[in-house]
Amino acid sequence: MCVFFVVVILKSVGSNRDETKKNTNFICAALPGARERVGVPEDEKVFFPGPSLLTSLQSEFVTQVSCGTQHVLAITLTQTFSWGSGAGGRLGHGDYKERWKPEPIAALSSWHVVAVSAGTWHSAAIVLVPPLKDAGWVYTWGSGFHGQLGQEEATVSPHPKLVQEFCSLQLSAKEISCGSHHNAVITREGELYTWGSNNNFCLGHSIEERHVVYTSKPGHCGGFGAIVDRVGRGLPRSVACGKEFTLVATYPYEGPSEEVAKKLMEELKLRQEEEKLRQEEEERRARKDLRRQAKHRKKEDELQFLTGKRLCSLDPNCPGFQVHALKPNICKVSKSGVDGWFDSRWNDEKRVSNRRTR
Repeated sequence: MCVFFVVVILKSVGSNRDETKKNTNFICAALPGARERVGVPEDEKVFFPGPSLLTSLQSEFVTQVSCGTQHVLAITLTQTFSWGSGAGGRLGHGDYKERWKPEPIAALSSWHVVAVSAGTWHSAAIVLVPPLKDAGWVYTWGSGFHGQLGQEEATVSPHPKLVQEFCSLQLSAKEISCGSHHNAVITREGELYTWGSNNNFCLGHSIEERHVVYTSKPGHCGGFGAIVDRVGRGLPRSVACGKEFTLVATYPYEGPSEEVAKKLMEELKLRQEEEKLRQEEEERRARKDLRRQAKHRKKEDELQFLTGKRLCSLDPNCPGFQVHALKPNICKVSKSGVDGWFDSRWNDEKRVSNRRTR
């Protein structure tokens, strides 16, 4: 005779059965259900009016179970199991076959899985990332024609695959829930992210896509840890996804009161205005410096032109214009300006020419 002590009721419940999680190494199934869904041998009952032991997992210490509409996931101390309908690859075994008994998911056998969730056609898991103790990366598998998999353009994945967006954002997840066509994740920082179908606005945020009502990119849901409609909202504590709706349980609000929040907002607005004025002043000074630098470069170019050596085209023996030490625009040799030097040379040539004609 076995005595069962139930400590936690399963968070996600399938359409025609329930399962429970215990503090012993037993797992039970209750309410009507097909044999493959609850993992019992063929010679046992199809319907269970009360909790009955799953002998296939009797030797395992089960820490979490999750039920989809036609399949089940379970985490033990050593493995992650799945059984039920394998249509769409939702079991994660690399094929589309059904499993009548719990079978370890080979792709997750070398990792420590901290959470699982079973949707309608897909599944998800959180794999621990050291040195974290209770959070990690998100993996999904199965079929997701509404972006449920979060794997960009991929719609079918019979093996667990990483959701790259969380890695790109450097976000680790600690809780996940799969609905029929969308998912929700609570990160280690207490933020909520959702992706998949946005029918009835179940994602809780706008999406970038314009021609479809779903997205494969996880998006942030705001409005938590703040005052909304004069009511303080705490950070997300737990989340559950249904069919085109999402429920979130929050921690108590620990932020400032409404009066303090208004004052902080006013101070923030003043700081933003001051910052804007400061940036405008910096831009004005930068433009002024650019004009001053341009003027300085122009003077340098003029000086370079005046002091540079320029040969005379009239006299091949001319040493060129040489700057006077006290008067930069006066030639040191001719003691005259550049224009005057050329004028004197032209007059000398004219006098020589006139003498020859005489």
